[in-house]
Order: sequence, then structure tokens, then C-alpha cells
Amino acid sequence: MTTFTKDGLVQKLPKTSSSFYFAGFEVKWEPKDQHLIDDSSLIFTLKKNAYFGTLPACEEIWFSFLSWSLRHWENGDTLQGLAIDATLGNAFAKGNSFELIDVEWNLLPGVPRSWFILRNVLSLFHTRVPGFPKSSLADLYQTTCEKFQITPNLSSDLVLEAKFQTAVSESTTVERELVSLKKALDSVPSSFPRSPLDLSLEASELDHLRRENERLKALLGSGIVKAWEKARSGLKEFPLLHNTLKKSLSLFFPAWRSEKGTS
Repeated sequence: MTTFTKDGLVQKLPKTSSSFYFAGFEVKWEPKDQHLIDDSSLIFTLKKNAYFGTLPACEEIWFSFLSWSLRHWENGDTLQGLAIDATLGNAFAKGNSFELIDVEWNLLPGVPRSWFILRNVLSLFHTRVPGFPKSSLADLYQTTCEKFQITPNLSSDLVLEAKFQTAVSESTTVERELVSLKKALDSVPSSFPRSPLDLSLEASELDHLRRENERLKALLGSGIVKAWEKARSGLKEFPLLHNTLKKSLSLFFPAWRSEKGTS
């Protein structure tokens, strides 16, 4: 349960069961109070850059956050247990560093590095970042592991993630989670339509689009007017409904209102 105090402090009340075990790990729920963050999240910044097609900026955000995370959570051969929640979806830029929210789970004795990479890759799918990466999420997992000299272990990481999600939610099965996770990794994030700022159309093309737009608007208006004329005679018997529909049409088609008058 989450509560908000008057001074902007976010408080989380403990759950009934604050720890559990799975796959040889102990998982503890250890929420901490924290102040609200009034900045744009990394996911928002990623989506903005992806929308405008600036892939290098997306890659810079991705790799800089993971580079910082791997240093910040370093714990010998693994990462500190709190890194299980320290994903891109919970991160905000703070100067040359990052700030995190909702870091609540603690995995003991620690989080495998390749699994941490996988969880961040999956955060791109869950938050629907469009256009990044250009290849599949499985490819991003592989290239990211290679960049940070981490041995990829996709099969094992998928099983860990499936078991973790099953243990946390208690409303699914490992088999079902594995199917969903594999489909997510095979996906290539779809791109948003290009920004109008990038279209670079010739003047003649713009004129054609404007004329086509006006033609479609007129066609739509004509169809509605014909339907209204056809139905109006029957509606005369229901004056309240007749007047309501007439006002609605007049509101959305002011030109039609002036032409048709008030009849």
C-alpha cells in the first residue's frame, strides 16, 4: 500500500508476507520512504528520442544507465540484491548520476549480471518504447552483454525471470511466463509515425494533401447530412430527440448549420 504525506514523502506500508524463497534465492520486500521526483523519467526521455528518430541518443541513454548501474550495484561476481528493482523503468537522470524509485525487492545473495541486463531489456517491452532498438530485444540482450563483457545466459535468465514473476504475482505459471517472455524478446519495437518536422514535402505535395483533406471532410459532411435528411421525417414524431440531434449536428458542422437554417 502506498501513501503520500503533505511534504511530498512517499510511504509504503509492509505487506503481510515480506519475504519468500525461489530458485535458491531469498527475496525480501524492503520498501523505503522517499520524496517525489519532479523530473522526466528515463523511459519518457527514451520515448521522446525514439519518436524523433534519434537512435544515437537512445543508445547513449541505454548504455550510460547500465554502465552506472553495474558500477553502483557491484557486489563481487553479482550485483547487490536491490538491483533486482533498479531497472530503466524506475530511473531518473540526476546530473551525471541517476535516481531510482520503487526499489523495494532485495534478492539475496545477489542478482546475476546477465539477469539484470535481461530485466532492463524487458523494461523496454513493458513500457512500450517505440523504435528502440531497431533489432529484436533478444539481439539487444546479446549485444549489451557483450559490450559489458558479461557472459550471456539467456535460457537461465529467462527461467529466473519467469520464476520470479510467478512467485511475486501468484497469478500465473512458470510455463506461461516463459512463453510470454520469449515472445517479448522476439519482438522488434514498432516505430511511431515520423515527426512532421522530418517529412520535407514539396509544396505541390502539401497542396495535394490539403485538397484531399478538404475533399474527405466534405464527403463526410455530405454523408451525415444525407443520413439526417432521411431520418428527419421519422424524428418529427419525437421533437425532443429531433432537436437534440439537430443541435449536435450544428455544433460539429457549423457550415451545414448556416446552410440548413433551423428547420
